[in-house]
Parts: sequence; C-alpha cells; structure tokens
Amino acid sequence: MFKLQLTDGDARVGQLITRSGAIATPFFMPVITRGQSNRVIGPPEYHRLGISSADCRDAAAGVALSNGLISAFAPGIAPIVAEGGLARWLGTDSILFADSGGYQVSNGNSFVVRQTKDGYHFRARWSGDELDLTPEKSVELQHQIGIDVAMVLDDLPPFGCDRRTLLDSVDRTHMWAERALRRREDSEQLMFGICQGGVDAEIRARSAAFIDSLHFDGTAIGGIAVIRNHADRLTAVSAAIGALRRDKPRYVMGIGNPSDIVRLAGLGVDCFDGAYPSIQGRLGNVLTDDGPVKYRDWLQSVESGSATICTCVSCARTPLAELHDQSEPLLSKTVNALALHNTVYLVNLIARLRIAIRRREYASFAQQFCTRWEAFEKAH
Repeated sequence: MFKLQLTDGDARVGQLITRSGAIATPFFMPVITRGQSNRVIGPPEYHRLGISSADCRDAAAGVALSNGLISAFAPGIAPIVAEGGLARWLGTDSILFADSGGYQVSNGNSFVVRQTKDGYHFRARWSGDELDLTPEKSVELQHQIGIDVAMVLDDLPPFGCDRRTLLDSVDRTHMWAERALRRREDSEQLMFGICQGGVDAEIRARSAAFIDSLHFDGTAIGGIAVIRNHADRLTAVSAAIGALRRDKPRYVMGIGNPSDIVRLAGLGVDCFDGAYPSIQGRLGNVLTDDGPVKYRDWLQSVESGSATICTCVSCARTPLAELHDQSEPLLSKTVNALALHNTVYLVNLIARLRIAIRRREYASFAQQFCTRWEAFEKAH
C-alpha cells in the first residue's frame, strides 16, 4: 500500500506500507547478494547505522534489496525456509525487496545464461548448479523466502539494440508480467511490475502504460542503470512516469549515483537501489556533496581541519590511524568502513531531500546539490 502525502512540483513524499512495516519515500536501499550480505554490507549493519538526520526516523534505515535467483543458489531455498524466511536468516527486521533475476541475464559475471521458451536457464559459475527460471518460478522463489516486495521476471534488452530487438524484449516482459500475476498466491506480499523500453521514449511510455494497467502494487522502471548518458536516463524515466498513475510507487532500479537520485526524485521517483556506495568504497572513495573523494585526500583534509570527520557509526568505529594503514587485514577493514560511510551518506542525502520536498524547496536543493556534484564529474 502506498500513501502519497505531499508534492513539490513532481517531486513527492509518501509512505510505502508493507507487512514488515512502513518506510518514508523517497528512499534508497543497498543491495545484498547471495542470501547473506553484500561483500561489505548487509541489512543488519545497515539497520544499525548512525543516521544523523531526525527525519530518517520515519524511514528507519530498514530496507534492502536482495535477489530471489541468487538466494536460490546460495545459500539455497531450503535452509532459508527452514530458518523461517530470508529476514530471519539475515537476522534483520528490515523491509526486504527482491530482484527477480532478470538483471543477471545481462551481467554474465556470475552465471552462464541460456534463453528458453519460457524463461532462462542459469548455471552458477562458482558451483555449477543449474536452475530454470520462469516468471512463475520467480514468483514462487520470492514467496518461499518471505520477500516483502517482489519483482516480476523481466527481459532486459541489450543497451543500444535495434528497434526490433527492443520491441521483442518489451513484448516478452509484458507477457511474463501477466504470467507472474496469474501465479501470485501471497496476498500480503507486494508485487511490482517492471517496464522496459531502452532510451526510446515512445516505447517506454507504452510499456509503462501496459504494466500500469495490470494493477500491480507498484511499477519498477527497469534498464535505466545500463543507459550511459545522464540526460538519456532522465528522458527514459520521464517518459515512463508520464504513463503511470500517481497513487502507486515508482521504483528506478540500479541507480545509486547521488545526482541521478536527486534529479530522478524531481520527476516523482520513490524508490532507489544500488551497489554504488559499496563500489565507491572498494575504489577507495568517500562520498561527499562535492563528489567521491579519495579517502587519503579526505583524511588529510580532516587532519588539517579543512573538513570535519564524519560522525557515522562506521567512522566512529574506525580510527584514522587504521585508515592510513594499508596492510591486511586493515585494508579490508578500510573498504568496509568506506562502504558503510557511503551508505550512511546516501541515506542522509535522501533524508535531506525529503525535508526539502516537505518544505517545498526541492528546486533550490536540487540545483545547489547537482551543480556541485556535476562540477566534480565534469572535472574528472
């Protein structure tokens, strides 16, 4: 269930209500994988992060994105079910979203994938285990592990593909969405459809309108993360949102870049996810309003007094002297600390964004923030 509370232009603040609790929108959720945790962060830690803004209390920092397909491979459905669901397996009371596995088709790092008549055949590179994933099987897996907000299986078209390939992919996504709805059994579980369409505004709008007509609990706008140009991302999302009803949540998948989040929130997007904070941590970067800063440069700024040390739990737990040390295992600890800090940064950024929308100051907030962030991107 979604409650739209107020708007500032197209930007909006609301509340998404699930069986595991409610969360204020817009919000950002970190990505967790393999049914356990991300390489550097999982929802139990995320749930305990030090959120500085009082406005985050209504968000509770308690939402994360898992993956039904990956959970089926590792640790496997049986141990998760035996534990009482993925939330208990993880030891968290976070609201759990789950991706269906469609993205893994385009990302061949973990799986060998073959398209079948009814879906996809996956073979895990790390174990050799195999699974046939259909729209119905994806719904079943997400039901078995107790996901709060399920995603239907979609077909992500290759970036830059020809129009015929794009149309075939969108038709397949629509057919699979209808099949997923027919398989739905869990009335307490929310289910989002996914629209596709690449950078073609007309196809995007048509796909969004079709998914919207099926009366899902919300609509995810898929395939945006693979679009390389920021302006094209905005165009594609704007075309989709123009065809969606106002009383349902909109979710742009795979977007964690702060300037993209701020600008897309201005179009009326409610939900975001991404491994961006963890990726930046592995690159040795600290997220700031002026862009990702190399942590050694950030440490020098802190020690010289030109920047203040972050008060998040991660930074408080990790002395500056340790961050200077590049020996193992402290290097790994530095990466973990940076990933946690970066997640806190994004959660706090969206909290500030919600405050600006409530004060009807979105336009000025977005202009000031994006001017600083995008100046960094142009310089690098």
